[in-house]
Amino acid sequence: MCSFSVLKQRQVLQNRVVSLRQQEEEVPVVRKFEVCFEDCTWKLTEHDGMIGIAQLHITNFLYARTMRVDNGGEHLFELGTMRVSNLLRDTPFPDTLDRDSRHPSSSSAVRVLCKDLAPVGGIALKEHFEVNIAPMVVQFTFKFFDAMMTFFFPERNEGHAHVREANLDVEEGEREKAPARRLSLSRRITGGLSMVRSSGRATSATLPIAVDDIDKMRQRANSNNLFLYIKIPEVPILVSYKGNKEKNIEDVRNLPLNFPLCEYHEKNWTWLDLSIAIKQRSRRILLQQFMKQKLLRRAKGDDKTPISDEEKKRIAIGVTIRY
Repeated sequence: MCSFSVLKQRQVLQNRVVSLRQQEEEVPVVRKFEVCFEDCTWKLTEHDGMIGIAQLHITNFLYARTMRVDNGGEHLFELGTMRVSNLLRDTPFPDTLDRDSRHPSSSSAVRVLCKDLAPVGGIALKEHFEVNIAPMVVQFTFKFFDAMMTFFFPERNEGHAHVREANLDVEEGEREKAPARRLSLSRRITGGLSMVRSSGRATSATLPIAVDDIDKMRQRANSNNLFLYIKIPEVPILVSYKGNKEKNIEDVRNLPLNFPLCEYHEKNWTWLDLSIAIKQRSRRILLQQFMKQKLLRRAKGDDKTPISDEEKKRIAIGVTIRY
């Protein structure tokens, strides 16, 4: 009975999406604009504006936006080249991100495409979100990663610990094994709409939740996006990483890895949720590649650093890389 109900809800949702897509084709475009420049340097700093975090050098920047009457449309974002420098003190990697010269190409270094359908009850509906990245050389530390996450997602450290702990990158098969804990997208839409439309008229006698909590729930609902399809194709990267301690088993230099394919369907996420899900998947897949590369290097004699008993245990049960 439960499976039939879920299937019916999914069919209703799919019919609704098809209807929205057909309507979108008929909705007239009211505005188109582009922002482009050839060369730009952007410096990221702490809140005081004095302490530098990173510096980005960008060339051939393009942002194009198409807007329709119903607030649907399309976003296109492209970067010809992008070089990121680490401005934190005592960093072993001044150059954090750059295009890999071993893979020459005339394509853009970064390309982001996002297609929006008309909002449903004020909730943004992302029909298609795709990120294409050219092969990169990535050199970073745990300290740098933490500083960048705090810069772009300050709410990450403001009472949102539950978001970090939740496992957002769940495989389709794993979700099907636990249907009771899974909310269908139709139900999530309904819940989101109810949260957006709720007001502070409820009193403690009818709803034993503080008004501040209701405001937080409404604010989170407003920041959610319904992603129908997300895709980030696989890309080769050359990685150097330094952990939070002086010596870490996960420390590597010039390690060739493949950033995994990230593909998701029907997700009710904030942008922070999306970044955490991508981090969780990439961490899991890259860890597997890392351990194979690490063991192969030792087998060939390229890495002669002795392994302590503690490190052997961590290799046997798996390493948790903090980033």
